[in-house]
Amino acid sequence: EYLSVGGNQLDGEIPESLLTLPNIEQVYLYENYLTGPLPLAYSSTLLRFDANYNSLTGNVPETFYSGSLEYLALGGNQLTGQLPDDMSLFPNIAEIN
Repeated sequence: EYLSVGGNQLDGEIPESLLTLPNIEQVYLYENYLTGPLPLAYSSTLLRFDANYNSLTGNVPETFYSGSLEYLALGGNQLTGQLPDDMSLFPNIAEIN
């Protein structure tokens, strides 16, 4: 299952419940006006997460470094901190944007 609401002028924070929906595999939230930090938890079924070009802040939670994610797109935000140098911490990820 997937949710694609990119480019819809959505604002506010990303609710954690959105990323923990049962059976959710893909979430596309790019090009909106989303603010605040990334949720700390996400479903073990989530494979693709795209929140490019919003106004997200804070660090990328460590929970995003492991698990099922294959694609992570967070460019064009105001995120801080660094991703780990050791890509083995991303066991399934094929692309980070």
